[in-house]
Amino acid sequence: MAGPDKPILGIHTNAGEGAGLTDGHAWVSITRNGHTEYYGLWPNEHPRFANENPHPESNIRKDIEKGFPAAASRYFELTPEQEKKFDAALKEKVEWGYTNTCASWASDVTEKTTGQRVSASELLGMTGTPRQLYESIQELEKKQPTAPDKGAPPIKPGEGSSSLSANDAPAGPLGNAQDNAIYQAIRAKAPGDVPDTAVAYAVLKAQQDAGVAKPGDIGEVAVRDGKLFVAGQTPGFVAAVDMKQPIPAPAEVDTQLAAHRQAQAPQLAQQAQDQQQQQQTSQPSFSRA
Repeated sequence: MAGPDKPILGIHTNAGEGAGLTDGHAWVSITRNGHTEYYGLWPNEHPRFANENPHPESNIRKDIEKGFPAAASRYFELTPEQEKKFDAALKEKVEWGYTNTCASWASDVTEKTTGQRVSASELLGMTGTPRQLYESIQELEKKQPTAPDKGAPPIKPGEGSSSLSANDAPAGPLGNAQDNAIYQAIRAKAPGDVPDTAVAYAVLKAQQDAGVAKPGDIGEVAVRDGKLFVAGQTPGFVAAVDMKQPIPAPAEVDTQLAAHRQAQAPQLAQQAQDQQQQQQTSQPSFSRA
């Protein structure tokens, strides 16, 4: 149990399982000497602050989340140096935007403070969402449970982060960490005799044809008549790799994945902008920020 000399940083979201792209909110907390403060990133245009005049220079707001129920939380024990980093982060001038949401900010502040990242990255890194933060927290808590009075210990110099990060490098043949994470999700569901090169190629096909953007989007994986099928979460969206035909090497798959991301960038940016507009026009509610 952490003593009064050990502050506890918390990262939280009220977006639970099955949340949509624009659902929920994310925030951080810090507990010192038995007192807890809450901080979140809120746009000035949110209906909660319609009568706020003038608006503060920074969109970091204090104690709005006090009393909010969290669907998932993770806690970190802070060193004195980390506590100073957290306090410094709170003094920064930060603006809410579709590429810097409440979830993006909570994830970034946690990483700046602790050196450990709880990823909120979604839409191929274009934005951060509370629902992705929920998935990351859930996965981390399964491996190493934490509590408000017992945070994950600080990592030692030279140790890698114990937190889930889109920038980590999951094992795999591809050059991008997120692509390798999708690779692992397909590999885990594919029959053992399916070649790794076919699984790597399926990562590209799944993103192109099945609407897959992250490991959690992978649905059923099956082999029929020499073809590897990968279903996304949207009914009817299925990718196929004909294993009887020549399969590109992972290096070529990487090249095609990079081209696909470049082609998708305008569409992803528009989706993120739509998210911002929906959140700005939503009714006053702690479930939207």
